Amino acid sequence: MSRMGRYEYLIKQSLCRCFQSWNSHMSRFGRYEYNLKRIFRRIFMNASSLIHLRDKTIDIIAGKHPDTNVFHHQWAMNRQLMRFAKNYLSKIPKGSLVLDVGVGDAPYWHIRPDLDWKGLDVSQGENVNFLITKGAAWPIQSNSFDVVLCTQVIEHIEEPAFLISEINRVLKPGGQIILNAPFLYPFHGMPEDHMRYTTTQLEYFFKDFDISECGVLGGVGSSLATIYLNFINYTISSNLFLQMLKVIFLPVWLLGNAVSNMMLVGLDRFDKTKSFPLNTYLIATSRQKA
Repeated sequence: MSRMGRYEYLIKQSLCRCFQSWNSHMSRFGRYEYNLKRIFRRIFMNASSLIHLRDKTIDIIAGKHPDTNVFHHQWAMNRQLMRFAKNYLSKIPKGSLVLDVGVGDAPYWHIRPDLDWKGLDVSQGENVNFLITKGAAWPIQSNSFDVVLCTQVIEHIEEPAFLISEINRVLKPGGQIILNAPFLYPFHGMPEDHMRYTTTQLEYFFKDFDISECGVLGGVGSSLATIYLNFINYTISSNLFLQMLKVIFLPVWLLGNAVSNMMLVGLDRFDKTKSFPLNTYLIATSRQKA
């Protein structure tokens, strides 16, 4: 073999060894990558299970919407909604036909099981008697209901005038609308969260009704507690690492909720301004129709 041939042979041998070594490293790297993927997949699955267990534990200790207690980050809001519902539903005569607009899970029906409840919503559900389409007339006969309950719904409506006209249509003459809406409350239900309502706005929109009450629910303390604790909860929910910390420090989270709620909600008694409400509300009756 000539000298040039030997050089060529040695170069080929070296290249072959390099490729074999490279393939070996890549194979090893592939195994590492596969093992890492398995590890991360297992961590993610375990994290999901732990987060689910954490949320179940919170439901047991702090309650579920709207029947929550002071350990829940939504307690300041939910206590106002439950007090409102119990107060005004207690005044409805037994057996009255009540339409719950935006019924969801029907969180208030248990307060008055002696009423004839019907649910209306844009999504099908166990308690939905009337499934509606956005912008379309409700599949309900005019002058049908004694009472319409509309709680924490109107802020999600793009055309509130249409909602109010349908409420007026389905109410019997002299029928009652019981409504509340958030005011100093976080942006929620993205992207269908359109507006916050002052008492002046509610009075304007319901000018064709006989308004008996229009006011505020909760003061500056309830608003601060809700905004502060929801800010923390929103921040934690957007980050897996923070969610795992919440699992580890769950007792601290629950205790922090309780302390914050008690301290901040207590400020309501000093707020005489009625300018920083958590919610606004309206009670009105439908006028005699032609």
